[in-house]
Amino acid sequence: MCARLQLLLTSDSLRVNEEVVGHVTVLSKLSRARLTTGQMNNLCRVLDILTALCRAPFDPLYAHTVNQNIIANHRTNEQTYYF
Repeated sequence: MCARLQLLLTSDSLRVNEEVVGHVTVLSKLSRARLTTGQMNNLCRVLDILTALCRAPFDPLYAHTVNQNIIANHRTNEQTYYF
């Protein structure tokens, strides 16, 4: 059996990981619900935040691959598939 391991070495990576954990929890709850307008707005807000984390803060055209890997490791694709 092979397990994936991710080492978070910087304080920024730890912050992003904690932020993603909170947002994945919200996505998980929303994926099982029939969405109201408020929940839809919350979903859009969470997706906007996750999208912003995928880009480098110094250049929005530059991909932030470390953050993208952190987000992908939390299986966000599976959470967003149901929307």
